[in-house]
Amino acid sequence: MIPKVGNPLSVLELVDDLQRLGISYHFEAEISNLLEMIYCKHYKSHDEWHKMDLNLKALGFRLLRQRGYPVPHGTKFIIMNA
Repeated sequence: MIPKVGNPLSVLELVDDLQRLGISYHFEAEISNLLEMIYCKHYKSHDEWHKMDLNLKALGFRLLRQRGYPVPHGTKFIIMNA
């Protein structure tokens, strides 16, 4: 059983590692529950979406889209010259 982790990036990295190792099928129910919680808490709200760092957005985007979640794909980046 996969423990519930408070940090969404750690959870997404764990799911990614399990997929890359080819053993994620052993934890399908747990992975589905964790991704559902992450999606509901962090990806449904546009306010939360804009607060996330790029690594969390990218990994979450890929993993959630693979599972059919409607994750937003557009975001505005402000490039500033130093």
